[in-house]
Amino acid sequence: MLAERFRALWMDNRRYLLIGSLLMLFGIIFGYLEAGVVEKLAQQMIEQIRKIADQMQKNGHPTAVFWMILFNNLFSSLMMMVLGVLFAFFPIYGLVANGVLLGFLLDKMGDAGLNPLVVLTVGILPHGIFELPAVVFAASFGIRYGVLTWRTVAFIWNAEGREKLKREWTAGVKQFPLAVLIIAILLVVAALVESVITPLLIQNTIGTQFKFMK
Repeated sequence: MLAERFRALWMDNRRYLLIGSLLMLFGIIFGYLEAGVVEKLAQQMIEQIRKIADQMQKNGHPTAVFWMILFNNLFSSLMMMVLGVLFAFFPIYGLVANGVLLGFLLDKMGDAGLNPLVVLTVGILPHGIFELPAVVFAASFGIRYGVLTWRTVAFIWNAEGREKLKREWTAGVKQFPLAVLIIAILLVVAALVESVITPLLIQNTIGTQFKFMK
């Protein structure tokens, strides 16, 4: 039974996962190649992240850092899922903006004399292999809701179309708890790695050079 639910979740969302992955990849490439164009937006996002990082530094203890990371990531993911119903704008923006920020940071790290590949491998991938799929999945689920909203508007006068959309909405709502569970598990693992392992890897390989740009 559970295996069937996982299979249905995958089959119903795979096209949106592909779209979400491409949007994130586009953002990363654009942020890296056009760092000067996106600098104002990226700096605003970095300032928000810096405030969170300052709060983490004040708390200091890995447990407090873990809960802050998990709360922020889970809250953002849930918002992308739920607010996707507003014509998919929020999850699409979230994916592209986060990709742009990542690409921008990699470019600036390179300008500072750091190897972007080392930064990616040490500072991002250890927790990113869990966090990024969770974020992309959450946003993709939101995009699915947004597409259903667009189709609902388009078929408002079509009785046959409305009946089909009703079934698709029902399936999407029923799959929401399982999707949240999968995302939560991935984010818990990501927060554990980011709060404990990633700082050690950074300190032992890159050291104090790894920091947000001022």
